[in-house]
Parts: sequence; C-alpha cells; structure tokens
Amino acid sequence: MIIVLGISGSCLQEYYRLEKSSRREISIELIQRWKPNTVIWTTPHWEDQYYSFYLTLLGHPEVKNAIFGKENIQGSEDVTLPICWITDGNILPEEEDIMKEMGFEIVPLRSSPILDAQILWCR
Repeated sequence: MIIVLGISGSCLQEYYRLEKSSRREISIELIQRWKPNTVIWTTPHWEDQYYSFYLTLLGHPEVKNAIFGKENIQGSEDVTLPICWITDGNILPEEEDIMKEMGFEIVPLRSSPILDAQILWCR
C-alpha cells in the first residue's frame, strides 16, 4: 500500500506541475500585444470564458472586453483593425494555409501543453 501511494503521489505531482493548456500563456501574449483597437476572436466561441478568466486574474479586464466568439461577428473578414484569433491546436493544414492567406501569423509560445493546446494567430 505504501509503495502504491508513493508511486501515485509522484505521478500526481508531475501531472499538476505540467501545463495542460496554453490559455494562460496566450493571455499573457494578448496583454503584451493588445492595443485599444485590437479585436480578439476565439474559436470555438465558448473559449472566450477561459480567456476572460485569465485576463481578469492577470489584472487586465480591458483586454477581456475585446474578446468575441468568432461565431458572433457579422462581416468579420472586412475588419481592418488588428486582430488576434485563438483557434484549436489541431487545425488542418488547409485551414492553416487559409489563415496565412488572410494575413495571420502564428505567435510562437514557450510551453507545450500536454492536453489542450490552442494557437494564437495575429495580424
């Protein structure tokens, strides 16, 4: 019993130490890149709740107000303002090509989450 608890304890410690999502790091990048006219899109739309949480936690609620779920924006392709778009980490190569054609570039992140990765695109 003691051996099992010892092994599982070290595994649990390692699990909670590792990054499981890139949301916090993306939130920090958004704070660094954000200007008052920047628009932030999230796909899927419920992701905005996670980023609102982190941006408020990090003390930047003004950035949180720039977040919109992509599904909620009409005629969004015509927007000429700076845009940051957060997508799932498992997009198809064709989708990545479309993003690049629209002028978006991937913002490199420092960490590699083990479960739930997102990509930050900015233009």
